[in-house]
Amino acid sequence: MGRIGDRGARLRIVLVALAMSLVIPLGSVASAHAAEDRAQLRAMISDARGDLQATAAELTGLTKEDRRFVRVQLDRLRADASDASAALSAARGQAALTRVATQVKRLSSRSRSLLESTRIAVIALRDLAQTRERAVSLLASWIDGALPTASYRRQSSNWALAGAHATRDHARAMAAIRRLAPPPTPTATAALRSAQAGRAPAPVPGLTPIPGGCALPDADPAAYLGTAGEPGLHLWTSEAQVAATRARLADPSPALAAAQKRVVTLASELARQPVDPASGGELSTRALRIGYAWLSTQRPEFSAAMAADIAAVTSSLTPVEDLPDEAKIALATATNVDWLAPGAQGDLARRLAEAREVILVRSLGQISCGMALKVDALEWYLNKAVVVAGSTVTAALSLAADHPAAAAALVSAAVRMGQSGFAALAADGGTPEGPTYWNFQTVPVAGMLSSLDSVLAGAALPGVPDFRASGVFAFETPSVAGQVTRYSDTDTGELRCTLPSWIAGKWGGAEATAVALAGRIRLGVELLWWPEKETQPPSQRSRVFPSTGLAVVHAGDVTAWLKGQAPLNAHTQLDAGTVGLSVGDVEFTMDPGYGPKIDYPGYTDNAPDGRRWTYPQTQPHWHSTLRAGSGLGQVVGATAPVTGGTTSASVDLASALSGVTRAARTLEVTSQGLTVKDVVTSRGSQSFAWGWMTDAKVTVTPTSAYLSKGGRTVTIRWSGLPAGSSVKLVEVPADLRYLTGSETVLLAVSIPPTKGLEITAHVTWS
Repeated sequence: MGRIGDRGARLRIVLVALAMSLVIPLGSVASAHAAEDRAQLRAMISDARGDLQATAAELTGLTKEDRRFVRVQLDRLRADASDASAALSAARGQAALTRVATQVKRLSSRSRSLLESTRIAVIALRDLAQTRERAVSLLASWIDGALPTASYRRQSSNWALAGAHATRDHARAMAAIRRLAPPPTPTATAALRSAQAGRAPAPVPGLTPIPGGCALPDADPAAYLGTAGEPGLHLWTSEAQVAATRARLADPSPALAAAQKRVVTLASELARQPVDPASGGELSTRALRIGYAWLSTQRPEFSAAMAADIAAVTSSLTPVEDLPDEAKIALATATNVDWLAPGAQGDLARRLAEAREVILVRSLGQISCGMALKVDALEWYLNKAVVVAGSTVTAALSLAADHPAAAAALVSAAVRMGQSGFAALAADGGTPEGPTYWNFQTVPVAGMLSSLDSVLAGAALPGVPDFRASGVFAFETPSVAGQVTRYSDTDTGELRCTLPSWIAGKWGGAEATAVALAGRIRLGVELLWWPEKETQPPSQRSRVFPSTGLAVVHAGDVTAWLKGQAPLNAHTQLDAGTVGLSVGDVEFTMDPGYGPKIDYPGYTDNAPDGRRWTYPQTQPHWHSTLRAGSGLGQVVGATAPVTGGTTSASVDLASALSGVTRAARTLEVTSQGLTVKDVVTSRGSQSFAWGWMTDAKVTVTPTSAYLSKGGRTVTIRWSGLPAGSSVKLVEVPADLRYLTGSETVLLAVSIPPTKGLEITAHVTWS
């Protein structure tokens, strides 16, 4: 037993020694492989970083909007590369190394996909630029008589199809970038070569090519164009409506006769003036004033001026850079073409046909790319989206006979693109961007509504609201001698009556009718919709416009208003809680508004730390409101809802004021005057400031102020001011004096640190 045991022990020793001799080389091999794997993974991370650097070099070939999005993905992948590198350095053992390998492979794949997709997007944009340039060049040759019509149509179709491939490539590349997925196989360059060789590129399923622009999703012409392709008037009006207008003018009421005389006189003066073919606003005014004079009188001087305006635009095939301005040019030209078309023959008919192609290729081609590529101007600026959408719908309807598929696609895409702006304008009839931007939007909206009504026989187009609330807003919004009160980025001025006039003519309504009859900034086209009954204006009523962020209280000849804060937009100012007051025809508050003649670099940068908030007119310090603590004193991006009743209005400032848990401002108009009450609970002890901007002459005492203007005097007395509060006058900055007038001052109440505030300003007048 002993000897056998000894032999077993020796065998075990030999076996262990043999095992150890085998393990040591195997461990060395594993270590070698691990080192090799680490080197390979480091190389893959380095390659990924190289791809990201190459992607960054491609950014100059993208649109501004594309660049912004690709940069987001670049930053994300750069962070992933840093994380992968750190994980690789920290990895211990084969399992950890395997996990890092998965992470690195994912990084490598995504970085390569981003680079390849970005390159496809760049090539697609380059090809789009070439197809657009070729389409415009082809149009110029056709207008110059260098091409027969059949050749122009064929070549135009080829280039449009090439543009459709480029549009699809761009869209698919951007989708791949969003997912960081492998890019699709591009087709645009091959389609471009086919068009260059005179061969028709293949159609792109689901997309309608727009000559001179990008492709848009298919749309059914029967659903979007109605009778627009049939002979007759379609834009803004109809043959029957014009006939009814002429019959009414044969025996007009005194009010209509006066309005007609003024419009025709202004149209005659305008017809003698030269036109700037690059000014969309000027062309729109001319088309809607001179054109109406032509429809109502048939005087040849007006048709000659309309034809001259068409020729001025047709001779210039270079679009303006601003899409809303180009949209206005398209709207004006399409209106002139539509109103001159009935009965046009010979040279005039030929010029109108050329003008339709210019509208499509020069204007709507560029706009279609803006919609397809989702440019900032149409995505983030509510008023610009509405101007472009409304103008595009109207202009596209004028192309229904020649380009039904393109016209339907343009109408459909414009309605989709305008949804956010439409919703903001239709919600309560106003706009949080200010009255100036209300004016910008409402003329093209009236054109869209009236034109769709004409061609769709009164049927509603899905996605297009009726905007009836705009008639009430235009009537009730505070104004003094026709000059509306300013809020947000706006300038002093009158409200256009175009949209309220359409509302009054189509649906009636006492408020819209009153605005239509008063006719502030009447262009002419509004007389086509003259109210059936010339009723007396109703008494103004107190109203709340919650989407706009405005509450108005009317009491006899006194009007007070309170400003809330809508969600952040491109024209927001930190003016939540601003109070306004007019007594009779005298306004005792002043809003800084926005001065369009001054260039403010970075003014539209409305991020919380953006340059917008460095300018005084955006800051609560220079508004008739309350602010808290140090710094701006109100929160960028906060909302402040308004409510109201017959004699009072309130705004909830809890989110808008810095460092508070509860805050409300309430104004109430009584027979004795106006009270403005502020109740605030702060998280901690902090100071507050109460302001009232005015261009009245002001004197102050420790607890009161006296404002004199226009033969009236307003007295403000405060109750509840904490000990240590002070009342003083503050001189406004120089650029605010430019905006508001040299007499403007800030009546300021400084309130020392406190955790709670309950003060009331008692305002009386004589």
